[in-house]
Amino acid sequence: MVVSSRVFLMQREKLNCWKKPACRLPKSAYCLRKTNNMTTESPEVPSIGSSSALLMPNRYKNHPVQTRRNMPGVVILVHGVNDVGVSYSAQDIGLCAGLNERLDRPDLFPNDFRIPKDDDKAVEDPDAIYYRRIKSDKTNSPVIHFHWGYKATDKELAKEKINEQVVDKFGNRLDKQNARGGGMFSNATSNIPEMFYGAFKGGFLVWLTNNLIADKIHIVTRAPDRHYMALAAKRLAALITQIRAVDPNETVTLVGHSQGCLVALAAQAFLKEAGKRSADCLIMCHPPYGLHEPWLDRATQTGDEQETTKARIETLVKLVGLITKNPHPLPPLQELKDTDSSLGRAGDAWSPTQGKRASVNGDAHVLDQVFFERDNRGKVYLYFCPHDMTVGLANVQGIGTLGVPDKLEGKEPVLERLGPRFLQRVWTWRKRDGKPVAVGAAPGPFVMRIKGEAAYDGGMFETAGRTGLQVGETRSNNGEALNPPWVPDLHQGEDDEESKEKAAKAGGPAHIGNLRIDPIDACDAVVKAGVKYLPEEKRKETPTEARQRYQGGEAVPNSYHSSVVGNFEHHRWVTAMDVAIGQAKCMDDPDWRDLLLAMADWRTMFDPARNVPTFKKYSNLEEDVRKVLEANYRYYKEAIFPDETMVPRTPPSPIVSETRAARAAGSKL
Repeated sequence: MVVSSRVFLMQREKLNCWKKPACRLPKSAYCLRKTNNMTTESPEVPSIGSSSALLMPNRYKNHPVQTRRNMPGVVILVHGVNDVGVSYSAQDIGLCAGLNERLDRPDLFPNDFRIPKDDDKAVEDPDAIYYRRIKSDKTNSPVIHFHWGYKATDKELAKEKINEQVVDKFGNRLDKQNARGGGMFSNATSNIPEMFYGAFKGGFLVWLTNNLIADKIHIVTRAPDRHYMALAAKRLAALITQIRAVDPNETVTLVGHSQGCLVALAAQAFLKEAGKRSADCLIMCHPPYGLHEPWLDRATQTGDEQETTKARIETLVKLVGLITKNPHPLPPLQELKDTDSSLGRAGDAWSPTQGKRASVNGDAHVLDQVFFERDNRGKVYLYFCPHDMTVGLANVQGIGTLGVPDKLEGKEPVLERLGPRFLQRVWTWRKRDGKPVAVGAAPGPFVMRIKGEAAYDGGMFETAGRTGLQVGETRSNNGEALNPPWVPDLHQGEDDEESKEKAAKAGGPAHIGNLRIDPIDACDAVVKAGVKYLPEEKRKETPTEARQRYQGGEAVPNSYHSSVVGNFEHHRWVTAMDVAIGQAKCMDDPDWRDLLLAMADWRTMFDPARNVPTFKKYSNLEEDVRKVLEANYRYYKEAIFPDETMVPRTPPSPIVSETRAARAAGSKL
């Protein structure tokens, strides 16, 4: 969860997409409204604009009231393990900027978040402060930020704190609410069935990893039951269900990061089981989903209960197919151009077949880049980064690092079975034919490793324990061409002196830089790395002093596991072009928007007496959705996990499970 505060500070000021002249609003984006005291507002009709004017008889003209334009779709962000949505600000900023440019509109504006600064003082409860969304009247964003995590029971807590930090009985740090955003780092999975049962185990190799290999902010030790991941998937399915209950033609895109990709995939299985429509589009960034049967995982964790390659492929094919096989055609893209029905979803320079935007380094007022518009409903995108050393671990071997091959080990077809609407984009700093590899360049094969290249760019210690591809291995880089294409910056946020020296020595991006420790990770550091002795004062640091030291300038090597999602420009130039567009009436209505944003955060206290009455649409919730919401509230407040009738131990049927033991016993998929 490492991030530099400088990544986010003044990002909106750096972007000029909000500085371009406002394009003309279509006539239907204005409304006429009485403004005298006799006007009463119906509770079923949301207020979307206001103004004032003098009452006068025989008025010679109407008084126009400018309203907010309608949203082009819903985008739900889903974070991974050991995370509280650190990259949500960057993603929101980039998506709003990119959608403004794609659709020729000036008004989308991102949510505000409390982002740490380098000179912040150590606070008692950073989890309750940082990366939290701040409500603002300026916000006009189609983005919903989904949060999930683990809550410890009293029996799961340690009897004593470590350096003033709450920990569970295994030594994993928790926040002041005895919770952990995204659950424990070590509990991440490379398949979906394990999200419904089991937990990360200990052992000598795990101890060795925690003490000699893992950095000071990542605690690698035993972890609690992973069932909370299945609850997250159930909640995400309920959120999508409620969005579609507002209007069945709502356009929903999921953008998952890391384990959030698997949560998003599992949610499709819950939707299928309930007879509901899947998300329209899924973009997976750095997913740990693995197609192999890693021996290290088998030796240290799963043994004969390890999921087979066959089951992993079948599950991915089935869940991807739920999204890709029957794209929802409504509303037609032409409706976004029809001013009487779109209410400003797109501007004059956009059409269902093409749009115009400025060049990468050009004048924002000069729309000289013509791009082909496309309907992304019914598509799944994989954003994979060969430099991701977390998903590239030998016990994971995830497609977020390795990509999806045409055939696994040259034998088992994979990419073809996922279908033509499964598209992948490689994000790399390596050059081919002497040139940077731009995301959105013409589709074609990408050679993952050429002669003379190491598996990973870094020292032996930095890259130990990772899986490398063979020289000459290729991946189909089959995502659609973008105009303009974008050369990624995967080193965003590496602003310490050591990183600058490494970059200068490498003569380019092929190096491993550092990221500063943020205030939340500093709490993990005092648990794992502890406090140090101050010889000049003949005493140990206080825990607060230690946290201040960690967050005040110390850094850890970048794993590049968030290198795609952490840079807002990536979402401006690429993700915003890949999300599905259509409609989002639930986000046009401010009352529904407020409730959906609250529902998406598992930490929202839906207290029946205090908080629930503040949400005007709460009584309009679908009954099954309300039950999931109330069950999650009990879980976060009292650590009472929902029963198995709501969150089963057996995954829904689209998820396929086969262990090595079952295969050895003659199981047939």
